Amino acid sequence: MKPFAKTFYNSPAWQSCRAAYISRRRQIDGGMCEGCGEAPGEELHHTTFLTPQNIGDAEVALNPEKLQWLCKDCHFKAHREAIVRGFEKRKNRKILTHGVWFDGDGKPVPQRVAIVWGPPGCGKSSYIRQHMDPTDLVVDLDLIRQALTMGRRESAANNLVSLTIAVREGLYKLIEARDERVDCKTVWIAATLPRRGEREELARRLKAELVFVGQPFEICLEQVMADPERTDKLLQREIIERWFEQYEP
Repeated sequence: MKPFAKTFYNSPAWQSCRAAYISRRRQIDGGMCEGCGEAPGEELHHTTFLTPQNIGDAEVALNPEKLQWLCKDCHFKAHREAIVRGFEKRKNRKILTHGVWFDGDGKPVPQRVAIVWGPPGCGKSSYIRQHMDPTDLVVDLDLIRQALTMGRRESAANNLVSLTIAVREGLYKLIEARDERVDCKTVWIAATLPRRGEREELARRLKAELVFVGQPFEICLEQVMADPERTDKLLQREIIERWFEQYEP
């Protein structure tokens, strides 16, 4: 289960949909796999793969016409074939030096770099999820820290702050050089950057556009306090207050 889908798969709407579909399949043929027809079904498969962009669309996520009751082998085969199709599709889109790729018509298109900035808790991550392609690169200091520390609480990972920043700087250098290993159409960078000079300098360095996601102090504080992954609430409040003190439009 991917992180973005956790809430959906735990929702009453999905549980009800799942139970109804499995019950119907058992009435039809005892619940046999719809792929091979030789083994009992064990896993419910979305024929249209769920993404952050379509998971809120009931016509995709809760539509019985887009579900299959499969055995484990057939479910694995379905995902493997989708990965192969995606790989074949990506082979037709080549990233060239200096950050240029060819679209489906063979036209060169510059790689886009977008710095999404704003106060903590304003919704930068949500904005990126809503606009990104599944193959895009996202550079987010919080996500890097989580990857390096297995999601440990902020206070438990303070000893790795310098390393986390160094990892991000390494990614910045690859993006700046338009390195061919940054093989994507768009690079998304999530950052707070309250000082105008710092964000404009980063935008110049990375040849990036600036996308502001703004929310009032009260909204940012409310969203951070409601986020179970931000455990040190006093620290988070201080960080938000400091951002608004330093903010330069």
